[in-house]
Amino acid sequence: MARRAKDLDATALRQQVSAARAAGTDSYGALVGLTKTISDAFDALGCDVYRNLPEAGCLEAAATWPPAADEQGSWIGVRYPLAEWPSFRAVVESPTPSQIRVDAPDLSERERLDLTAWGIGATMGVRLEVAGRVAGCLVVSRKKVRDFTPDERAALARCAPAVAEALTAMDGVRQ
Repeated sequence: MARRAKDLDATALRQQVSAARAAGTDSYGALVGLTKTISDAFDALGCDVYRNLPEAGCLEAAATWPPAADEQGSWIGVRYPLAEWPSFRAVVESPTPSQIRVDAPDLSERERLDLTAWGIGATMGVRLEVAGRVAGCLVVSRKKVRDFTPDERAALARCAPAVAEALTAMDGVRQ
């Protein structure tokens, strides 16, 4: 039986990562597994994890579900400058989940055009913190233009610690 968003918690997600690693899945595969679990629980269009690159002033796609392909073959490694993506900047700066709707009056034209082209009506993101620093953010997207509920916001916030740990583990292997 599939989990619902209200049932998600960091302990269960950590157990999922441990089981995947014990089965021989690499750190990237374990992180993608988390994005699939979260996407399914939210009945979302997709779920993405971005790493924060403060020295470059951007976020970089680290893992996505579904594994989307663009003209270059993958979203992984695509960078989103925070100066051009105020909604991402808001997620990184906020200690609580932030949402973006394509009909929001304060959404930049670039963001509106891109989100609309990708079939996204609304997104919600939460920053990922490790040892007091912002390691990145976790974002879920849906087709419908509607607000995320307080329960959905709380569920995404509960997911953040496990996803932050998985991202940090993956980045530790890359270095």
